[in-house]
Amino acid sequence: MPQKFDYILVGQGIAGSILGYFLQKAGQKVCIISASTLPSSSQVAAGIYNPVTGKRLSKTWMLDEISEFLEHFYRNLEEELSAKFLYEKPIYRPFRSIAEQNDFTARTAEYNMGDYIQTKTKGLQNPYLHEPFGGLVTSHSGWLDIPVFLENISKVLTIRDEIFEIEQLCLEENSVKYQDIEAKKIIFCQGFLGTKNPYFNWLPFLPVKGEILNISLVNTYFDEILNQGIFLMPLPDGSYKLGATYNWECLDNQTTKEAKDELIDKFKGVVSDEFTCNFQQAGVRPATKDRRPFLGLHPVHKQVGIFNGLGTKGVSLAPYWAKHFTEHLIHQKELHSEVNINRFYPLYLEKLV
Repeated sequence: MPQKFDYILVGQGIAGSILGYFLQKAGQKVCIISASTLPSSSQVAAGIYNPVTGKRLSKTWMLDEISEFLEHFYRNLEEELSAKFLYEKPIYRPFRSIAEQNDFTARTAEYNMGDYIQTKTKGLQNPYLHEPFGGLVTSHSGWLDIPVFLENISKVLTIRDEIFEIEQLCLEENSVKYQDIEAKKIIFCQGFLGTKNPYFNWLPFLPVKGEILNISLVNTYFDEILNQGIFLMPLPDGSYKLGATYNWECLDNQTTKEAKDELIDKFKGVVSDEFTCNFQQAGVRPATKDRRPFLGLHPVHKQVGIFNGLGTKGVSLAPYWAKHFTEHLIHQKELHSEVNINRFYPLYLEKLV
């Protein structure tokens, strides 16, 4: 007899895990198929969440809705799972010049960012930090220990640790079958691997490889996350994550000397302390051309869906949009137009020609 589920999810990164969690909370029976042997950007990502973005100091997209939701979600889940994986940390961005100091201070007022950003005219006053013009301190920020998060949330999910073979997927009129499993729907949460999915290869992914280092400082310690061309993020064991690079050409999971040299060079421009490099990691982020996630059901095969394209902001975006997608799947709530894959329906039609 086949095992019966309401949903099959493919991929147990941050997207698949949180979507599976919300579906279960909505009373659905969920099976996640995910191979621990496959590379995953979730296992490499720094997990930083930040209410401001870019060189122009803009509010992140849908900041007010998403920021409050994400901290509430992770805090409640920490309590439910009796685990620690969310670290609230201010992000400190040193000014590079007086002109930048004046510009960013004006932007803080112009965009009504006072609840998130404060100017620190004297900086952190750390002798190893290059900050002659002070800097900005961002609150409502921090990082998620994604590997610890995934390890703990997996305890309340049904997971089959195996490689998903799409050739074995059979679509029925109102259901799907995969090996010994029957379900109403299958949702693909595959991250970068989703670019090769035949049901959704018409979506405009723009994957980007990123590399980070784990380093230890010799003479000083930072409690804040530093952000100036690179990020330097303190970890509970006293080491730091240093990142990150962006490469749109070479989309593999191999570390490179070029990326290591780039990160070290940028680090030395901000921090003058001695350091040791402990190890290096690489992963491919599932970014999209319009920088918005992909949510929805296939234009023809309504029993097949996708939850992907969270890019560099998976920690921030996954809880809010997983809840939103769950409400769409269970209660037929209309999907937000900026995340609905229907926005690319013309590309699907082009693929058919």
